[in-house]
Amino acid sequence: MGYIDMHTHHEPVLANVTSILHCAPDRVSFQRPFSVGIHPWFIQHDNLEEDLHLLKEALSHKNCLAIGECGMDKVIKVDFKLQQTVFEHQIQLSETFQKPMIIHCVKAYSEVLALRKRYKAKQQWIIHGYRKNRLLAKQLLDHGILLSFGAALLNDLELQNLVQELPLDRFFLETDDEAISIQSIYQEVSKLKQRSLFEVQEHISNNFNSIFIR
Repeated sequence: MGYIDMHTHHEPVLANVTSILHCAPDRVSFQRPFSVGIHPWFIQHDNLEEDLHLLKEALSHKNCLAIGECGMDKVIKVDFKLQQTVFEHQIQLSETFQKPMIIHCVKAYSEVLALRKRYKAKQQWIIHGYRKNRLLAKQLLDHGILLSFGAALLNDLELQNLVQELPLDRFFLETDDEAISIQSIYQEVSKLKQRSLFEVQEHISNNFNSIFIR
């Protein structure tokens, strides 16, 4: 049984790791499974029309598994209303192309939840790099939004306690842009859940197949 890296910025180096490589619309690696999205950090008025055009083209490719990362971030200088407009465009594309969304969210969770409700989104949304509290996690899960945990899980006691409580079918694991092996994160979950490594791999593989491989 192999490993699923739900979100990474690095090319895979091991044969037993299936990863979703994050790509910007103008830098897509079509040779392997990828996600493509307009990240809120990199929204620019001058490039937006072209980015949306390239995004639509990439979504039709057989190796495109998801839109993302996309989302909203309140601690950056990019105008928040513009961020929300671009995010809404990507919600609509997610529904049209029937692709799940990998979401970057910083201090904008209430807006994400409101948009999930407003659009009555049928596609799966996943908050990547989750490192917030148990209460917010419950709110997200209650709205059908899954979580993905990365390197922070190795050192954050609150996240570790949260993972101990969550069923294995409610989350994914990822390396994001960290120089860390996905295996080490799986091993941590195996220890926290007191489940075999094989069981963790099996559950997350099933999650992956049910959401991304259709």
